[in-house]
Amino acid sequence: DAPSICMVGKGIVYDTGGLSIKVPTTNMAGMKADMGGSAAVLGGFAAAVAYDKSCPPENRLRSPLHALLCIAENAVDERSIRPDDVLTFLSG
Repeated sequence: DAPSICMVGKGIVYDTGGLSIKVPTTNMAGMKADMGGSAAVLGGFAAAVAYDKSCPPENRLRSPLHALLCIAENAVDERSIRPDDVLTFLSG
């Protein structure tokens, strides 16, 4: 048996920066992009699976392939407001 292959990616889907103490605060809007590692692993995994399904049996992956996505949201509280949230009120 061939050894397993595991692709690992970190994904902080939104880092609110604690109590919005990042200086300058203009850097806060980009914090939602801290999930690039998990996005890259998921994309690579999906491409490998699609390739494996479409190729002849002799060219298929010989090792089991796994994707491990470490995903979290870094927020102070579940009610935390992110700097680019859209807030709606009773008037819509």
